[in-house]
Amino acid sequence: IVGRRGSGKTVLAVNIVKAIQKSRKMKHGKVAIVKAEALNNKNVSDIVEKLALSHPFISFKFINNNQTKLHTSGNGKYKDLIYHVFGREFASSVLDIDYQGTNFKVTGYIGKPSITRGNRAYENYFINGRYVKSALISKAIEDAYKNYLMQHKYPFTVLYFEFEGEDLDINVHPTKMELRFSHNQEVYNELQKVIYDKLSIIINKTPKQIADNIYYALNHRNKSIAKNNFEKIFGYSYDNKIFTNKEFIEE
Repeated sequence: IVGRRGSGKTVLAVNIVKAIQKSRKMKHGKVAIVKAEALNNKNVSDIVEKLALSHPFISFKFINNNQTKLHTSGNGKYKDLIYHVFGREFASSVLDIDYQGTNFKVTGYIGKPSITRGNRAYENYFINGRYVKSALISKAIEDAYKNYLMQHKYPFTVLYFEFEGEDLDINVHPTKMELRFSHNQEVYNELQKVIYDKLSIIINKTPKQIADNIYYALNHRNKSIAKNNFEKIFGYSYDNKIFTNKEFIEE
């Protein structure tokens, strides 16, 4: 259910998954449909989430098997949107971004280093109102977090970019999910610095200073110092077992 806030208009899309299943039954039979049901539900849910995130002034409601899976308010507040889509843990652990620069404008939120995932599924960014994937944007974000996250962990972001039309090429992929920038290196440098600076201000020390403090504390077996510096980076209490991991200490 999609309703524009204050407009009095509602758009209903019903039996979406059922329609997909009926289409597949004709080709693959009943067994394939049963196996595909969970995947279909997830795919539809992902699409609705991206639509909700890219349209903060529209209220979205997704019902599956008579259960409300998602309901956004449509009040235009990004943090409320994060709460409704991702939950309280994420909404309470984000840092705001509001930047107007040479190559782009960006607003939204990035996650503190305490909320990470093992893949890029929670890296959400929208360019001129469109959900896209960009290797350049992902690299800039991940490189900004590099010294704050453990290996093979990825940050949480919900960022809204505005670019001038002449700076973008959206005809890279048939689905227009990927795009190309006219000034790749400049965009990368600027975005990486914006996010890195925000993280550094919150943590109040450079990653090298914190790493040096942790390394010194470990070598001198001062767990109190190690604990304090670890929590400044990751935002949660450390597990003693982590500090027996030689690979972590060396990194």
